[in-house]
Amino acid sequence: TFLLVPPRHDYWPQVVIAHVPVGYLPYARNTTAVRELYSERLVKIICNYREIISGHFYGHTHRDSKIALQDQQGEPVNSLFVTLAVTPIKSAE
Repeated sequence: TFLLVPPRHDYWPQVVIAHVPVGYLPYARNTTAVRELYSERLVKIICNYREIISGHFYGHTHRDSKIALQDQQGEPVNSLFVTLAVTPIKSAE
């Protein structure tokens, strides 16, 4: 658990690093990586702290992608970078 503080000029920019991305997946229509309720709650938190969150980095999807996160009015909030997750392949031999 971590705590974000209200934006002020004397705080360092923060970076979000997590396994599962928030928002809607770019390659699947109307599909979130986490349950929609939790995704929407996280997006609201991110919107509230947009002034101090400088970047988002995620994995989980096994695809490289960039997601433009938008608020409820459709205004851009930040860019999310989803990196390719690597799963080891086990041989039957």
